[in-house]
Amino acid sequence: MIYSRFLHTESQGSIASAQDETQYLIFSTPQSHTPSLGFRKSVGLQRFAVLWNGEFDSKVITIIEEVLIARMLSPIKVLQIDNGRLDIVIDQDLNEEKLRAFVFALEALVRKISEKKWILVVCSDNLKPTDPEKASVLEIYNNPIIRSAEIGILDYSPELSLMNAKLPLEPIPGSKTCSGL
Repeated sequence: MIYSRFLHTESQGSIASAQDETQYLIFSTPQSHTPSLGFRKSVGLQRFAVLWNGEFDSKVITIIEEVLIARMLSPIKVLQIDNGRLDIVIDQDLNEEKLRAFVFALEALVRKISEKKWILVVCSDNLKPTDPEKASVLEIYNNPIIRSAEIGILDYSPELSLMNAKLPLEPIPGSKTCSGL
């Protein structure tokens, strides 16, 4: 399913736990910044996950697009929407000054788009949270399914090309196929 003109949907599925079932999407997008918000020498491919329980709220896609346009997506690895709260797991490479600016800008975007209904919680991917509510995001992030998606920024290589992916070769419904192409 297409969720955004800026993001490619790599995969989607669910992770079952004892309490509930969490849905996830893995997105990718070109990335010219490092996780510390500096410039990369060459464009890479960023993969990140969006997690949710229950019904999907498309406002998170709007937030992601706004963050991408503001050039602040690069530190983000996981976003989880749950009960009026947006948890974001970021790369640990941000220094204290950039982290404060990042959180301030992100809070402004979240307030604007969610009409002040969501609370933003940001945690680093290398911290062991003391808050049990934050632990659930990190536990899901560390889940083998999410880990196997190579979340983060990868250097571009020809192997990442969609032309190398195993895509079904089916004609578009209603289209005429061309032979000899």
